[in-house]
Amino acid sequence: MTSALSCVSEYSINLDRPDAVFWSGETITGTVTLKTKQPVTCRALRLKLECVSHVHDTSEDSESRSYYVATKSYLNYRQTLWGNFYSTCVINQAGANAIFSSTETCALGGGDMNIPLNTTTQPLGSFSVAVRVMDLIDWGKKEELLGEVLILPETHLLTNPGQPISFPLMRKGKKEKGEVTLSCTYEDGNVSTSGLAVLRMKCQQATGLRKAGWIGKNDVYVQAYIVPRDTPSSKALPEPNKNMTLPAGDIVHHFKFQVPWNHIPSSFESPLGDTCSVRYSLYSNIDVNWKLNPSTRTMITVLNSCLPSQESLVPVQRPPEPDQKVYACCCCILKGVTNMSAMLDRTSAAAEDTLYACAVMKNCTDYSPRARILLVRHELATMLQMGTTRTHTLTSDDDDCEQEWELFGYDMGPQSIHTYGTPQEPLPIKLPVVPPTYFPEQREPIKWRYTIKFIVEYPGQFVRNLEWEVPLTIGPAPPSVFMAIGAYQPITAPPQPIAMSVSPENIAPPMYAPQVNPDQVPLPFYGTPKARQTNFHSGKVGGEHDPKASKNEDLNNFGGAIPVFAPMYPTYAAMPTPLLFPLPSMPVINSSGLKSNNAIIHPVKDLTTSSESNKL
Repeated sequence: MTSALSCVSEYSINLDRPDAVFWSGETITGTVTLKTKQPVTCRALRLKLECVSHVHDTSEDSESRSYYVATKSYLNYRQTLWGNFYSTCVINQAGANAIFSSTETCALGGGDMNIPLNTTTQPLGSFSVAVRVMDLIDWGKKEELLGEVLILPETHLLTNPGQPISFPLMRKGKKEKGEVTLSCTYEDGNVSTSGLAVLRMKCQQATGLRKAGWIGKNDVYVQAYIVPRDTPSSKALPEPNKNMTLPAGDIVHHFKFQVPWNHIPSSFESPLGDTCSVRYSLYSNIDVNWKLNPSTRTMITVLNSCLPSQESLVPVQRPPEPDQKVYACCCCILKGVTNMSAMLDRTSAAAEDTLYACAVMKNCTDYSPRARILLVRHELATMLQMGTTRTHTLTSDDDDCEQEWELFGYDMGPQSIHTYGTPQEPLPIKLPVVPPTYFPEQREPIKWRYTIKFIVEYPGQFVRNLEWEVPLTIGPAPPSVFMAIGAYQPITAPPQPIAMSVSPENIAPPMYAPQVNPDQVPLPFYGTPKARQTNFHSGKVGGEHDPKASKNEDLNNFGGAIPVFAPMYPTYAAMPTPLLFPLPSMPVINSSGLKSNNAIIHPVKDLTTSSESNKL
């Protein structure tokens, strides 16, 4: 028997944007190219845009090994490029109520059913649409019909485009338990990228469903397909022909997906645990049998385009505090005191943006500490132990892979006070290339945030350092870019700095301003890949990484294994944010009897390469 993969001579996804970097809210367009040597019998030719966050960790001792895993699908937009029916995603263990509009149970786009139409042979009014709610195949039995309904789209749905409407379910022409809620829009051939018209149906929910089997809950999905206009609703609707033949030769299909505006994570790779990533990709397959499906996958970078709140444009300063005592040898010997007065011009920035800081650091000891300004990334992963409901959390501190970048460093002398920049001439500090912040309140497989840490670092194991840590929200572009296009309300007077004195553990999740259209934002320079190169597979994590996984949809990827992928993040080195507001004077530190030394402002380091932005 000839395998479907051996019949394929070319299979690729080609994007109209070569750098493959997109903001949330943007539209992804391109083509799927398939060349076959002979006809291929299959169910369909499919394409999907997906975003999957996956974290995996292993712990072991002398007696056992434990596996912890968390996976979340944020996007699952699908298109049937060539086929006879169109379906939603499957909601496993949905039971009587399958809610496709909830991100708790279904990824964004999971309820979409996009039906291409040839307006010459299939104008509106010449056909009906059969919608069937199905229980997916359980072990030992076929998939089962839970209910169906016959739709006249121009009459039932398109009189109020996009508005959800509920329909009672039927079965074999008789009333059945439950109802299905649908909405629909129509896109004509002049708008659609493919040149065909598209009937964009969306299933919001299927509720009140009967139980299909004796054991377990319903695994629900919904299918839609074209049927003749004169199909009677008083009888069982005709079933779709699930088998078709792709002809030999060249097939080119245009596609487009809009990345949602929702606050979704940016592409992200981390050395945390065994594997830790948020990955966006376009995946196409010839649906034969999942073990035999010829497929191709193209990785892309998506950036969260949510704006930091306007409050993040206000300067922050360390409030006046008493001198901190410096001890040696387990707090037995007092060596002196230290103190710090510091200010940062704002708490939001972008990759390769420039912040402005000023600080006065006092060292009343015989030590020679190092004054440093660091960017720190804090990561938090939440997983479940396989086979149990036990929660397992892993942080970058626990796993010894906290990411730190030194933005400024200077060696202080004993019994001295040092000034680093002034409110009139603040110290510019350049940020490295990092992905935008993603740290929502709810639990996520992986989320991350940043802080700026001012630190007087003393030598010795038992000496307590002096630190001030400030939350920093990394956005998709510098604040000055968004101020230029009116995304923020004008600030008429210089704001008063915010006195901030909180521990890093109590920093609240970042707040965001209303979103803007990414088409209004100047195109950044993306440069070369900036993320840490990973040593694990860049496709969907399957059996080769997950000891308990049963499915790897990249098993028959055309051209072999998917190469290692590193996201590309936009860099704004050529258009950094200037000092937005004059900085006020800082609290005065008692410096009597100390050597005064205004530190030299070093040239700003170039932290754009991955070799320089490593863990210190």
